[in-house]
Amino acid sequence: MSGINSQKKKLFIRWFLLLAAIVLVGLFLNLMASRYVEQQIRNVITGEPHRGYRINYNSVHVNLLTFSLSFRDVTLVPEKNKRSEKGIRIEANIPVFRIRFIPLFSLLTGNKNIKIGEVLCKSARITVSGERINRKSTKDLSKQISRLRNFHMPLGDLQSLTLRVLDFKNLNFSWIDPAEKDTLVMGRDMNLRAEHLYLKRVKDKPERMHLMLNKLRLQIQNKKLFWQTGNYHLSFSGARFDAQSGRLYVQNIHFFPKKNRYLLARELKYRKGIYEISIPDMNVDFKQIDGQFPQPVVISQMYIDKPRVNIMVNTSLPIDQNKVKLMPNALLRNAGFKFSFDSLQFSNGKLVVEETNNRESVFLTFNQFNGRMLHITSVKSAMKKPLQMSINARLENEIPVHYDLKFPYSLYDQTFLINGYLGGGQLSLFNPVLISNAGLRFDSGKLESIVFEVRVHPSYVRGTMTMLYQNLTGSVLRKDRAKDNKLLSWVVNKVVKSDNPLSGDTVRVVPIFFERKPYHGLGVLLFRPLINGMAASTVSAIARSNQKSIDRLKK
Repeated sequence: MSGINSQKKKLFIRWFLLLAAIVLVGLFLNLMASRYVEQQIRNVITGEPHRGYRINYNSVHVNLLTFSLSFRDVTLVPEKNKRSEKGIRIEANIPVFRIRFIPLFSLLTGNKNIKIGEVLCKSARITVSGERINRKSTKDLSKQISRLRNFHMPLGDLQSLTLRVLDFKNLNFSWIDPAEKDTLVMGRDMNLRAEHLYLKRVKDKPERMHLMLNKLRLQIQNKKLFWQTGNYHLSFSGARFDAQSGRLYVQNIHFFPKKNRYLLARELKYRKGIYEISIPDMNVDFKQIDGQFPQPVVISQMYIDKPRVNIMVNTSLPIDQNKVKLMPNALLRNAGFKFSFDSLQFSNGKLVVEETNNRESVFLTFNQFNGRMLHITSVKSAMKKPLQMSINARLENEIPVHYDLKFPYSLYDQTFLINGYLGGGQLSLFNPVLISNAGLRFDSGKLESIVFEVRVHPSYVRGTMTMLYQNLTGSVLRKDRAKDNKLLSWVVNKVVKSDNPLSGDTVRVVPIFFERKPYHGLGVLLFRPLINGMAASTVSAIARSNQKSIDRLKK
């Protein structure tokens, strides 16, 4: 019995020694092969500059057993006095750069369709220097879209490259405009993970590769990331994109001035709206993405939840009378790239409009701000149906407000239609607008409803309004808007119609008319018909003046 156990021990020892020898030989071969591969990598990378760049690193380690390649302290530096393609310079420092699951057998056998498991970059610092894109140039925007679809990749004779995971941890990224000495994009401590990246050789342009998006998944988390555009910053805290479902989700979007809005307002030369916008959640549903970056981009629905919009205007500044404000349909016709939205919807929002004269401010607040836009497109062949917009809100949380707008794409003179409805409430809620625009104030009165419709023509706005109200009294303010002008207030209350309908009379329907200026923006064209119609409804002289202007058009 002891002899059998002794034989088993000897057999075990022999197998153990054989296995240990195989492991040692494997480790030795791995070490020798790794050093050979490392030397070849060093010769390739540290040799001649690649497309105007030099690549350096502190150390490289190859592990053939795990099919991985690790670099330490990788730097990418452009050569002096040379610019890379498209006038962009890139500098990068990557403390840890690791490639896992390298297909060595495919590389050794000359396979031209390579699949890599994972690329990991830790604490990378990347700086891009290049001129900002001219947002008003159709040609510039089209070029940028084209580069996303079809770009240069020096990958030898490879036909395709698949990367299962590209993972950046604690990425710091900057885009700098050297001419303006300004930072256009800055990201700090970002985590970016992309899955299923697929590059495919372009048949008729063998030096080019297509980025295919069929299965792409992308996730971004930011501690600090913003884009700079003019006097504003645009930022978001995180985003997720899944090409197979066509869903994009973005969190905590902020669009805000680079400096205090009151300071910015004082620096402006002309009267101009200053915006602050925050969006907690935005969902975008793309139609099927079955290949490369699509053009046009087709979106079935964009949904924005709880937007907060603040608009401030400094009324002490002069109006730029040489400026031409384009309406949404004209902006879409002139867009620099092709896209289409079936619908854009927002709900549970809040809009605050502030007018200031540097001494005091008046506010108009719209709560429960909801809206929808249909048929948004910059594709000429899809502009058969008009762009439609509907807005619902409550003025000062009391008066229901509803607008319907239609912008025909076929009318190049920026003609469009507005239909509006306002529900019941206290007329004094309109005082912020009346005081700042007309020097008037409603002291008392109850609004039952307002229904109006106007057609906005290139040089004038024309329509009708039916305003039902009771017990209206008002005051005229002095120039400083601080005190009542008692004499004029007395005269106004003598000529103002206190009710509609008056006792024993029919309901008055009054004309709306005013001259449209090229510098009138959409906000003015939404508010001014309301103010003009309310004035005509309460003062007969204004209604007669509007009608005379309309009659002159008919001659």
